[in-house]
Amino acid sequence: MMMEQTLKKRKAEFRVLMTQEMIHAFADLSGDKNPLHVSPEHAAQFGFPDRVAHGMLLGGLVSQLVGEHLPGGDVLLLSVKMDFHQPTHAGDELMVRGEIVSDSPSTRTMEIQFQIHHSRGVACKGTALVQVPQRRNR
Repeated sequence: MMMEQTLKKRKAEFRVLMTQEMIHAFADLSGDKNPLHVSPEHAAQFGFPDRVAHGMLLGGLVSQLVGEHLPGGDVLLLSVKMDFHQPTHAGDELMVRGEIVSDSPSTRTMEIQFQIHHSRGVACKGTALVQVPQRRNR
């Protein structure tokens, strides 16, 4: 039933403002305290206007896309392929877009193409494979 319901909605999008707090929280959570992520002075030495958001922080937005927006609900993320095109910084407003491009009722899986944009263009894009687990009655 979930597969039938979710296939009615083929596209979704949402906006997120990247903040310094998000970057710091992700550094604390992941343990990745690379100076490019946590030090604006260090990032400036490499020509960046501010610290660079972690790529996997954008990966978290992909998780939000599939878990909350498309298809949303009871899905498991099986795989993600992400290509990064431009760095993301605190203050960037991000547009996260996704579209279901294929689905398989027999395996209960869906392939979702996604893109994350900011004012300078595409930050990253890729594909996610999700599965809708079958509910078991007890």
